[in-house]
Amino acid sequence: SPLYWDDNPSALFELQNKYTSEQLFPILSKIKGYQGISGDELDDDILKSAINLGCFPSLSVNSTSGLKKFVFTPQLGVGKEEKSLLHKARVLLSCVRYGENFAGITKIFHPERLLNALVGRGYLKPHSESLKQYESARNCGLVQIIPSGIKKYEIHFVDNDENRQALSMALEMLTIGEAPKYDKSLDAAKKILLPDSLNHPLQTRTHILQNEPIERSENTVKKINDLIRGVNI
Repeated sequence: SPLYWDDNPSALFELQNKYTSEQLFPILSKIKGYQGISGDELDDDILKSAINLGCFPSLSVNSTSGLKKFVFTPQLGVGKEEKSLLHKARVLLSCVRYGENFAGITKIFHPERLLNALVGRGYLKPHSESLKQYESARNCGLVQIIPSGIKKYEIHFVDNDENRQALSMALEMLTIGEAPKYDKSLDAAKKILLPDSLNHPLQTRTHILQNEPIERSENTVKKINDLIRGVNI
């Protein structure tokens, strides 16, 4: 079975025994600078060895230009839940990188805008290459692929908390080169203060969960929610 790159560091230790940090640093920097870099652009022998050892997560997408592999930097010390989120984020980013680098008709020039449109608008406009390009994202429950017109397909985002977190991680990898550690504390805070989704400040109302074990005064909850909404107190 494949190595779990993110929580099994043994392959990385083996790589470090074979090569010096001076040899490895440029490789890590290159991939971190462009997460989801195409395997077609990687001809370094050390990197090929690292990929063969299972040190770098690599995912494949198949569409009009054939099967392509996309490579990411590993993230160590992640739990089962975070590993699932990272996998989804990498799958989605691989699909986007395919369109950015190998689309046969219209290439993606602004991947960040595309991902923001997917989560903000909820779908991507019809395209003839979408069926195969986003197949892996559909298979892991991130999107639905819906026919629209003759041989064209819309990509619809499956909107839930997990997918939003995965998409956020994909955006972080695009903009800063790595996904932040998944922190459940924000989700817990929302459940305590705002059980429903966090809306626009004008739509936000204060709620206290019936089963919340910690007692809070009405004044304390009001002040906390005022802070969240940006109200001066």
